[in-house]
Amino acid sequence: MIVQIADLGLACKSDDEEQIIIKCGTPGYVAPELLNKNAATTKIDIFSLGCVFFNLITYSFLFKGNTASDVLKDNQYSDP
Repeated sequence: MIVQIADLGLACKSDDEEQIIIKCGTPGYVAPELLNKNAATTKIDIFSLGCVFFNLITYSFLFKGNTASDVLKDNQYSDP
C-alpha cells in the first residue's frame, strides 16, 4: 500500500493571522475546534492525521453521514 499526500493547497503559515481564521477542510478530517469557531493551532493537523490513520487501520471513516453536512454535524457533535 502506498500513501501519498496529494494537495497542500490549504496550507498556510501558522503565524498568518488572516489565513488561520478561514474555516476550511474536508468534512471527515477537519478538527472539531475549527467547526466550533476556535482558533487554528498545530493540533488540528494532528487530528486530521489521526483521521487518516483511523481510515487506514479500520477501512472505514471516523465520522458517519450520507452528505457533507451530515459528516460535519457528526464531526462537530460526537466524541470520537
